Amino acid sequence: MNGTVLVVDDILDNLRVLLNFLSDAGLEVLIAQSGESGIERARYAKPDLILLDVLIPDINGFEVCKVLKMYSETQYIPIVFMTALADTTSKIRGLELGAADYITKPIQHKEVLARVNTHLSLYRLQKQLSQQNVQLQVEIKTRQSAEKQLVEQNYKLQEEINTHRQIQHYLEKTKRDLMAKNIELQEEIEFRKEIQQSLQSNNDSLHQEIDSRRQVQRSLQKTNTLLSEKTTELERRNQELDIFTRTIGHDLKSPLGGIISLTKFLANQGFKNGLDYKSLKHIRLIQQSSQKMLDAVSTLLLLVSISRKASITLDTIDMVTLIEQVLETHQPLIEEYQANITYPPNLPTVNSCITWIETVWNNYLTNGLKYGGKPPKLTIGADKAQAGKIRFWIKDNGEGLSVEEQRKLFTPFIRLNKASNGHGLGLSIVKKAIEGLDGEVGVESQKGAGSTFYFTLPSISPDT
Repeated sequence: MNGTVLVVDDILDNLRVLLNFLSDAGLEVLIAQSGESGIERARYAKPDLILLDVLIPDINGFEVCKVLKMYSETQYIPIVFMTALADTTSKIRGLELGAADYITKPIQHKEVLARVNTHLSLYRLQKQLSQQNVQLQVEIKTRQSAEKQLVEQNYKLQEEINTHRQIQHYLEKTKRDLMAKNIELQEEIEFRKEIQQSLQSNNDSLHQEIDSRRQVQRSLQKTNTLLSEKTTELERRNQELDIFTRTIGHDLKSPLGGIISLTKFLANQGFKNGLDYKSLKHIRLIQQSSQKMLDAVSTLLLLVSISRKASITLDTIDMVTLIEQVLETHQPLIEEYQANITYPPNLPTVNSCITWIETVWNNYLTNGLKYGGKPPKLTIGADKAQAGKIRFWIKDNGEGLSVEEQRKLFTPFIRLNKASNGHGLGLSIVKKAIEGLDGEVGVESQKGAGSTFYFTLPSISPDT
């Protein structure tokens, strides 16, 4: 065990005892015999933990704690009170001021070491998590910038392709016109040879013109070859963009999954160990942000998979189990919106691509939580659609959509809610995914009566 501990106590015997057994445990120990000196040493040395006696003559421990929590350089240092006071009121007051724990005098060495070790570990873990979050934000911005540049390059290349195609179309039309004209000239030459020998001189000119047109044809052939090479190059660059996007997506999924698992563990451990509400809220915020990023990466990979028409694997999907998994990953968002979500214990089973259907539910559920009522009340269900199809749906209690708004849904880069920080791709990707699985998407809504978003899939049973 290593770290720096500041002990603030006005009794020398207590200081001597704590200094000896904490030093023996491998800790660097700093001491202060008054509240004022304790505040100064804490601000200067910035220890990893402070053991603070409640009953100090000049400034009591409660006031020292209050002062330390006011300074930015010391506000996050865990403080453990040492006191002979056993009343609950004193303990509550200390915890309300921001103390991490209490140690009751007379001091028990093993208990002190255990509590010191626990709070040092929590403090280090909090600092490490904060540093990792900063590094992750930097990496995300870097990758987003790179992705934006690639998208811009791809857009320019697409414009160049369109331009070349227009040129090619014009050249092909010109070629056909020239060939038709050439035939006419040949016929005219033959006709003039039969009619008048005196026009031989004009025939020589016509032959020269024919040679000139043949040169034009050769030039057109070279141009066509160049356009073909450009098209091949653009296809190669698109493939590189596809590979780069999939690589970034898969590289992000693993660390994001680790962060989500770690934050869940930290939240559970923090709740069990009495971690303060502010720290738990920060952990929850990290968990929610990581989940949003993971959903975005999964949606991006789905879009790439659909765009390159990759082969998919169909599995038997227990829709209730899948919905419960999606709800679990969105639990922080559900708690934030205080949503009420109901679904039946049994839903039809289908053969489909589980990763694509999971992304569909992710988008429908997220939209229902964000744009449903306040608080959202969501109902999930299924019923029979046209022959051989099952319709799955989610109904909200939001404001509803006008006919014009419904028409714009499922269109790329269209956001009905301008305050949203999304890109307007979610529902358009849902549409592509479901259509790729031989299904359909849609919405039923009217102003003031909420909305029902649905998708259909082929049924396993032909009678359904």
